[in-house]
Amino acid sequence: MKSVEEMIREREVAFIEKRMEIAQWVLQLMKDTREMAPELLEGIEIPQGNTAEELLPALYSEPFDEEAYKQQAEKINIFQQKKDAVAEKLNEESLSILSRRSQ
Repeated sequence: MKSVEEMIREREVAFIEKRMEIAQWVLQLMKDTREMAPELLEGIEIPQGNTAEELLPALYSEPFDEEAYKQQAEKINIFQQKKDAVAEKLNEESLSILSRRSQ
């Protein structure tokens, strides 16, 4: 049987691992955003920051503030959805052009 200390430590390690995954995801999202043509992002509010520490400060707060984290994460998720919608539209337009050329 695990001790309470071992269980707490395992939970802390799992939290840190998840936080690292989120940090990598945020870095990639913002890198991809910087690489997009600015005109493609017109009308989309781009989050101010590049790292999880800047965009999700609640993820690094002590004690962890789950409600604040959820609000911050929701803003980033909405941004990603809008950015993905632009990419999807571009893909559809590209496929349409390619299909017309092949006819």
